[in-house]
Amino acid sequence: MLVGTLDAISLLASSHRTLETLLAEYATASPAQRGAIVTQLCDELAAHTALETGVLYPALDEAAGALMPARQLLATVRGQHDMLKAIAATLARPRLDEATRAASIGLLQMQLAGHIGLEEGHLYPLAKRTIGNLDALAEALEAAQAELGVEVALL
Repeated sequence: MLVGTLDAISLLASSHRTLETLLAEYATASPAQRGAIVTQLCDELAAHTALETGVLYPALDEAAGALMPARQLLATVRGQHDMLKAIAATLARPRLDEATRAASIGLLQMQLAGHIGLEEGHLYPLAKRTIGNLDALAEALEAAQAELGVEVALL
């Protein structure tokens, strides 16, 4: 089982807490520390989005079937992931000037807050209601972490 008794949805929610913590650390970090925090933030975001798009979203697609609200919700969070990845790509550019980095961090923070609210308020509860075997989902997340060579940080 994934990380002891931690279930699949809790793992993904914990990753959200990690992203929020990294953004808070960035806000109080010295300029010399910010580059390392941005790297951690981009790595965590990449791991998180890979697990959701590779495991959770397909499982929810299958479980929800033709339910239109579920389809619309999945389309929305997938679009949010695309936006978050684009912002992370900007942040990962070498020699990024401080004004662009600050603006990108602000945009990331705003977009991530909306994304987390949508997932934790609607998508994750839907997943708990419709995906029959959350243990299998946790195992699939664990396998995906190993296959991708990533690990979602836990708080």
